[in-house]
Amino acid sequence: MARKKVRVTRENHIKKIIQDEAEQSKKSDRKSARRKEMKEAMQEVLREKLEGVRAELEGEAETKPSSGDVEMTSTKRTKVLKTIEKIKKKKQTAKQAKVDRKLLRAAKEQGAIQSIKVVRQLLEGKRKASFKPDGRELARDRRLRREREKRERKQNLKSYGEEEEEEPEEEDEALE
Repeated sequence: MARKKVRVTRENHIKKIIQDEAEQSKKSDRKSARRKEMKEAMQEVLREKLEGVRAELEGEAETKPSSGDVEMTSTKRTKVLKTIEKIKKKKQTAKQAKVDRKLLRAAKEQGAIQSIKVVRQLLEGKRKASFKPDGRELARDRRLRREREKRERKQNLKSYGEEEEEEPEEEDEALE
């Protein structure tokens, strides 16, 4: 028996929708991979700049005038002191450098970075604030909240913060 044209058209349409969804998911995967690569490259550049600024700051700190006198210490404590000094002098990694406020301020003064806020967002992955500076919620969040509340009212659902106080009242009415 021959298949009807309507049925074939419907099947082709469903196949087309499935293909479009697969293409869209591949496209979004490629896009997210590209974004991730770009973000990593920008982070690497920023870390290099911050390490350069850190090296300059440490270089200025180490240029203290030193006299020819050497302090004599006991031999028993030298190993402990050397270990402590090694820990203190241990170079900070770029991950630790990213939260150093003094370093970020010095980098901005030198012109290595434009904005401390942007650098912190790139390196630490900080999200946008959920509130405006004056304390109001963002327009998008307000819209989402209103729509959620509207759905809850429409479906007669209880919101997350409400407790179940209505059930005991209904039981009291049923007993009377």
